[in-house]
Amino acid sequence: MVFNEILPFYLMIGISKEEFMDSTPKELEPYKKAYEYKQKEKDCDMWQMGIYVLNAVSVAVNGALIGKKYKGEYLKKPLMIEKEDHEEEITEEKIKEERKKLLMQLQTMQVNFEMNHGK
Repeated sequence: MVFNEILPFYLMIGISKEEFMDSTPKELEPYKKAYEYKQKEKDCDMWQMGIYVLNAVSVAVNGALIGKKYKGEYLKKPLMIEKEDHEEEITEEKIKEERKKLLMQLQTMQVNFEMNHGK
């Protein structure tokens, strides 16, 4: 089983036969995890490429079928940059909300203190 199923996997991900034979399963685990992370990243990249292709084809087909009335356009920015821009906007809004909450809490504390200890 080891030579027919497990060894080929580790050879595929770049572990030599000698290193495989001299290692414990615990020592090999990080290599397996790294391979899984790499595969997930590759899958996400392909999915993202599909979004770009779908958008491009959609714009081209709708532009050809609908003509000048079609207002769609290709993505203006890469998805990751668009995401970063959106996160910055949300962050600024959240900061403002948190400041308002903090101010209200401080004002409430001040009122409570004045009620309990007088001015």
